[in-house]
Amino acid sequence: MNSILSVVLPTFRRPDFLDFFIQTHYKIFLTYDVNLCVSNNGACQETLSVLKKWEHDFPLLKYVNLDHEVNSDENILSAISMSKSNYTWLIGDSYEIPELTLKSVLDVIKKGENFNFIITNLVDRYHHNSEDVYDEPSRVFTEMGIISACIACNIYKTSDFRPELFRGYIGTDFSVLGYLLSWIGEHPFKLKYLENASVVTLKTPVRKVGWPHRFFEIMFINWLKFVDSLPLSYSIEDKERVKRFLITQSGIITWRSVLNLRATGWLTKKAISQHRDEILRYGDAYLFHYMKFLTAVPTSLCKALIILIETFRRQRFRLVRYCNRLLNRG
Repeated sequence: MNSILSVVLPTFRRPDFLDFFIQTHYKIFLTYDVNLCVSNNGACQETLSVLKKWEHDFPLLKYVNLDHEVNSDENILSAISMSKSNYTWLIGDSYEIPELTLKSVLDVIKKGENFNFIITNLVDRYHHNSEDVYDEPSRVFTEMGIISACIACNIYKTSDFRPELFRGYIGTDFSVLGYLLSWIGEHPFKLKYLENASVVTLKTPVRKVGWPHRFFEIMFINWLKFVDSLPLSYSIEDKERVKRFLITQSGIITWRSVLNLRATGWLTKKAISQHRDEILRYGDAYLFHYMKFLTAVPTSLCKALIILIETFRRQRFRLVRYCNRLLNRG
């Protein structure tokens, strides 16, 4: 196993996504000698077939099969435990690591500055940072907390990882962020933020379903509870600021994501009424009234709009990637 970096991927019954993820990455992982460690939750046979298919062409692929189904956080721990490299990059099967991003991460690791954490950008969304090396917990919380909540942006110094600390946040929906904030609250640390190196969404042939059925629960119940549960070393003022940050500036809630919420039937007048106070307090009046407006639009029309938008985005993405390859060859 490569001693510098392993990418670890917890997966659960999404063989099509896993197959496309490996197809997308295996050549650059081989080029840069990066391991891929996969934890197959519930020993899904279709997933196992995909893994066996790639064994010959991708010798840096390692995997374990969990005989019984565990929750997603336990599967994350299983994946991380597979890494024997100096650094461990946690990722999901719906994200892509561009080659330039991978090279940037490896360059940082090879410099030997001994960072405890390395955080990448996400689709070039986050430019709120006041520095690129952090050593103060409250500044990480207010500036890096939101991006660190994304599973794909977190790279750990493997020898520092503490599973028991991670387990304290199992079932919160924000275990990755909770682990980071607890760890840096207990230890001196150096965290490196790579503002110009992003992971991106993987344009899979099969559309990602997402979690529209849990949108209000995660954003307006679990997120608020999670932030309140963080150690007292994080101030009440900072906690209130970060609560708003996820909802208003993280890029998770956009006009398109709310349109998709309506298209799937989970944006209803009842749901808005139940969470009215939280939407207005941590979001804004625009979000509230946009949601109310969409409840008057038929779900069938919203669904058609989403399909048109996604088709256009995917075709544009393929065209841009093709043009970039031609330019690089030139």
